[in-house]
Amino acid sequence: MFPWVLDKLRQVDPFIAQLERIESSIFPGKITGTTGVATNQWTYNITEQRKTAQGYGGWSDLNGGRVVVARNTIENMNTGSGIEGNGVDHDGSAFTSTNFQMMPAPAGVIVFVHQINFTPSDAPPLPTDPPLSPESEYWFEYENADDGTCSE
Repeated sequence: MFPWVLDKLRQVDPFIAQLERIESSIFPGKITGTTGVATNQWTYNITEQRKTAQGYGGWSDLNGGRVVVARNTIENMNTGSGIEGNGVDHDGSAFTSTNFQMMPAPAGVIVFVHQINFTPSDAPPLPTDPPLSPESEYWFEYENADDGTCSE
């Protein structure tokens, strides 16, 4: 949003400054590693990228860019039982004769990472005085691949 627009909005609505803190930042990042945290859920090490050439390829680490730990929104609902976030039944509880294992997003994949600001649930309702600083997490979306067999 243009700075002059925000200045005008601040004059009209005192809550604009608080809304600005809720904005998210989006950047391209390359997955460099994973750590398992729960059944079919991982955290991902991600390095911010820059585009240096047209078409496929042409991505490189951004000098001085962000290096973050992020989570995959598709994995958010995963429990290891029934149909998971990518739409596949991994343990055979929803469909018989399945033997699938969800795989993490592989190293080298470029994803668009969203910095998501949030206010902890135990924080006082907005507005606060002094203003409450939100916390941040990083999230991206990637459809996990599966490995395994189905006899049906």
